[in-house]
Amino acid sequence: MSDGTEPENAWQAPPEVETLLTWIDDNGPELVWHYTDQAGLQGILSSGEIWTTDTSYLNDSRELTFALDQMIDVVSRELAPADFAALKVLFAGGLRRSPRTLVACFCEEGDLLSQWRGYASPGGYAIGMDTRLLARHWMSEGVGMFLPVKYSESDATSAATRWAATVTREWKSALGGDMQALFGDKTKPDEDLVERFAPMLYKFSSSIGHLNSMAALYKHPAFSEELEWRFVTNLHEQQSNVGVRSGPAGLVPYRAMPFQKSTTDSPVCAIRIGPGLDELNQTIAVRDLLRMYGYSEDVDVVASAAPFRP
Repeated sequence: MSDGTEPENAWQAPPEVETLLTWIDDNGPELVWHYTDQAGLQGILSSGEIWTTDTSYLNDSRELTFALDQMIDVVSRELAPADFAALKVLFAGGLRRSPRTLVACFCEEGDLLSQWRGYASPGGYAIGMDTRLLARHWMSEGVGMFLPVKYSESDATSAATRWAATVTREWKSALGGDMQALFGDKTKPDEDLVERFAPMLYKFSSSIGHLNSMAALYKHPAFSEELEWRFVTNLHEQQSNVGVRSGPAGLVPYRAMPFQKSTTDSPVCAIRIGPGLDELNQTIAVRDLLRMYGYSEDVDVVASAAPFRP
């Protein structure tokens, strides 16, 4: 029988996470909104989960390279030419995707025309969720980070400079920082060199893998209207809880992540009915949906005021 104490192996949030949670408590918006279609609304409410998408399969995955590309520019000035050339090949070959980074996107605004057009048209909905409950559910349990996206170029440059120092240090630690000496006078690596090289690369990629997640929180200033918050999580190759859905450009890997323990402690506070839908009929239908899955009668159901007809 439990004595009410935490088990010895229970995960404890580090001080840095507690600092971020305190910052969100003091500065975060009351609600963040997830825009979705009809199937998405029903799936999210019925499962208590939200789908995180592999960043390589987003509509515009180039936005995620904004800070990383700046980092590469800084690294170019810190490594010998042969080392930098090898590093660029590794990044182009997918090193920046290991471990895989997945995100779920939210917006501070619950009735933003660009979001309706991009993610919830035609006939979509926006789910308003308590920012602080979401942050504590995900970050206190160590499953990922939930933070606002930064659109400042100076912030991205500052982060890129810090990351470049990490990449340079870890590269030199893992590979000796002298690719030319490693290859010697060989025109291509032989079997012995490949065997020596592989564990070095594994050590290097493991030591910088967290930068993929951090980069997902920086976007070009042109996207600033989105006022986006992101839940960012990682997927390691040995993990099997991956789903695959169809998308406009083909199959898209995703991972379902719970956002509540039950509907009694749910962060769901509001549902906004999208432009073009019948307000009265949809209010009744959404209320029935909430009731069917056990959500509180206090969840607000409101209609969009956006002047958009899909």
